[in-house]
Amino acid sequence: MRALALILMLGSLAACGERLSPEQQYSDGSLQETYDPGENAVVQEVRTLPWKHVEWEYKFNNRPISRLTMGGDQLFIETPDNSVVAMNRFTGQTSWIFRVDTDTPLDWPPVVAQGVPEEIRELEASLRLVNRQIDDMLKEKGVGKETQALQKKRNEFRERLRVAAFGDNVYFISHQIIYCLDRISGGLRWTHRLGFVPAARPFAIRNFVFVPGADSARVWVLNVENKGQEITSFRASIAAKENQILNSPIYSDPSLYFVCHDGNVYCYKVTDGTLTWTYPTERALMADPTVYVYRSDEVPSSEGAPKAPAPGGDAPKPGDGMAPPPAMEKKGDGMAPPAMGAPAMGAPAMGAKPDDKGGKKRAQVTTRILFVGSTDNAFYALDADGGNMIWKYETGSVIKSPAVAKDSTVYVATDEGALHAFEVMPMHRDPKTNASLGNRRNGSLRWKLPLAERFIFKGKERVYVMGPKKEIWAVDEMTGATLGRYPTRLLQFILTNTADDFIYVANSSGHVFCLKESRQAY
Repeated sequence: MRALALILMLGSLAACGERLSPEQQYSDGSLQETYDPGENAVVQEVRTLPWKHVEWEYKFNNRPISRLTMGGDQLFIETPDNSVVAMNRFTGQTSWIFRVDTDTPLDWPPVVAQGVPEEIRELEASLRLVNRQIDDMLKEKGVGKETQALQKKRNEFRERLRVAAFGDNVYFISHQIIYCLDRISGGLRWTHRLGFVPAARPFAIRNFVFVPGADSARVWVLNVENKGQEITSFRASIAAKENQILNSPIYSDPSLYFVCHDGNVYCYKVTDGTLTWTYPTERALMADPTVYVYRSDEVPSSEGAPKAPAPGGDAPKPGDGMAPPPAMEKKGDGMAPPAMGAPAMGAPAMGAKPDDKGGKKRAQVTTRILFVGSTDNAFYALDADGGNMIWKYETGSVIKSPAVAKDSTVYVATDEGALHAFEVMPMHRDPKTNASLGNRRNGSLRWKLPLAERFIFKGKERVYVMGPKKEIWAVDEMTGATLGRYPTRLLQFILTNTADDFIYVANSSGHVFCLKESRQAY
């Protein structure tokens, strides 16, 4: 009887959602077996890679890895016992461990509220600056109107920081339950059982979480402050409801973008719930859309480009019988409201700045581009603000993978098993002066690599892509010429990273490495 009571007690403890200390490891012996080739073998394989500088490495004791992903400044490790481990990806320190209370795996990787960690860092820097200014002003002039003005500004920064910290969360879904965790501590803030069947990985900003529904042909909007309550939805204009939106949405202030099996790309303005534009392709869309902000001194032309159809009277509206999303309120002091969770993107062109010789440089233009591949065998680059086509390339194969853009190149894989690299903003050019003569509407393919699977990382002199059988290829960005091949046998996880110059690799037995290029030979 005592043995039975002990089993029941352990079972009840395992059913409770909890934040575990990094020191706690498996102890019940019911782990999924994972092949561990030994630390020396894994380290030896890592030494054969082209990234010679080891920023940090960490080996979890008895904690296998079932999935490794990157979000913001953290790595998220999912384990066979249905726990989520958060690591600081710059230091390798374990921040927290959370065990899912339903003892079920995550349906998709965790997501971090976009732009919130960056917003908090900026606010903290501004707060430090104004504190120094107040100290200097008190020493120089004492308490007066100028000091009081700075103190008022400090209070505003503190309030904005408080609001931002409330939305600094990590979200994930497991068996129709969405979890909201404090990103820093891993503490559980709330859970919510969804009233619909989620279809794909959600997208989060500070105030809202966007989750596509598999049973309703719409993207639901969950309110963070109301603990995940569905407050409205953005729907597709298709009669069929089930299994029509099966890809992740993406947000770029102030718009939400998603694709549907009806072949349309949808753009909704989140602040008021209006449908801004739709763009029709020729067949079902089954690839996640990618929004990329491209900066150059050449303006894309829209002359002759197919226009996005204007939303008509029968255009889909926010969820039937539901209130539209709350509009952003402007502060009474004339200051712009805090971002909804993402840095402003698609900003207007910057003014011309003087160059080193005293002359004027050309003004830099910022273009927000939505990339998406279709089952009509084409790859599209759309103006994310207006919905017009910038260029389109016929790949000759179905595309179901999301595109990855880095600098002036965008990469996408086709279902036939080839990685394509395109110019982000292809131009017709004068053969003598190289001056831009307008956009190339049919795109510009830089290269095509059969059997290559995805982009990994761009280094100082070369681009790294994943070849077949987990072989890493180093290639020339402009020509696709192979510069090196690096087979891997023991590393099950090699992450794509466009954010900075860190590369993350791991073995399923729990050995994680953060690598960088160095001055050593490749």
